Amino acid sequence: MKLPDNGPASDPNSALKRWHRRIGVAASLFVILLAFSGFSLNHPELLELDRLVVRSPMVLGWYGIELPDAIDGYAVGEHWMSQVGGKVFLDTVPLTSCRGELVGAVEIGGETAVACAGELLLLSAAGELQDRIDATYRLPVPVEALGVRDGQLLLRAQGKTFRVEPEAPSFTALNGTEPAWSVAAPLPPALVAQLAPQAAGDSITLERLVLDIHSGRILGRWGVYWMDGVAALMVLLALTGLKAWRREQR
Repeated sequence: MKLPDNGPASDPNSALKRWHRRIGVAASLFVILLAFSGFSLNHPELLELDRLVVRSPMVLGWYGIELPDAIDGYAVGEHWMSQVGGKVFLDTVPLTSCRGELVGAVEIGGETAVACAGELLLLSAAGELQDRIDATYRLPVPVEALGVRDGQLLLRAQGKTFRVEPEAPSFTALNGTEPAWSVAAPLPPALVAQLAPQAAGDSITLERLVLDIHSGRILGRWGVYWMDGVAALMVLLALTGLKAWRREQR
């Protein structure tokens, strides 16, 4: 007479161990991810996560940030002056922030004058900020346009044309003067491709990205549920391990 097979296949504890291993394998990758992201978040000053800004179009797309297909700017000699993400750029080099929308840029006396709606910037030939003129200097605002005529810097604001004396600074209303105003034009496609990721500004840092990965929010609402599921797997892993251990002790 053949006895019943009581080998490992029929051992309840063996089946429990198999499920324990499967759950462990399923959860292992997420445990590693949580461990590394948790370590990073505990030491942001060591890794400088709060200073590193994410520019990846794919990652920005996850946050619902749409990058522009076209950007307008102002030709200054062989270069382009544009405003993206709140900053003024000379070609692809970020220079400074500017109050209001960029409305003009011209060369004058070996320097560059840049006008935004609420501010006038004076830059050196190398793009270094020399002066910043706003309403505290009685700058007529909002500035609508910037131009040059007979070596003089002119701006249009409040429906009038003003001659600008940057050194003082002072602004003198003129009559019958209509210079060739600086006019915006589309930037070259290659330049747009490099500047477009800057449209997000500095809102998405590596610290925020790691935090959202750690919590699952990088994938939206379902990502949070997914990480909740991983947490449930961890609890189940602990329970199956504990139960298998108790059976072995009997």
